[in-house]
Amino acid sequence: MKRLSYQKLLSSKYIPSQGIAFDLFQRRTEHDPKWKWIPIRRLPIRAVKIDRRRLQYEGDTSRENIDHIFRYFYQEAWEPIEITDDQYLLNGVVQLKVAEQIGLRYIDVAKRVPKSETEKN
Repeated sequence: MKRLSYQKLLSSKYIPSQGIAFDLFQRRTEHDPKWKWIPIRRLPIRAVKIDRRRLQYEGDTSRENIDHIFRYFYQEAWEPIEITDDQYLLNGVVQLKVAEQIGLRYIDVAKRVPKSETEKN
């Protein structure tokens, strides 16, 4: 796995997710009767809203875990966060906290939107 240097990591404003991550959301859309997932590159982090009641999974947001991920950051493991159609965070609070610690301004997301009636068939 490719590890970014501290200097490069700290000077980044955006770290792209690997293409395979978006492919997985495409497959998820194909198998989910209710939702489709739209990949979005470089969404401003400040556009993501957080309401803890909407989170599907919060993850380990302890200072130790965030620091560990930051210290041993691997770009290939960097995945998009999941948001609703009104931009509330569903999954990825840990990635979001790491992104904020790094100083990123943009993050890749998979936006969950309801399928239309024709898409459901």
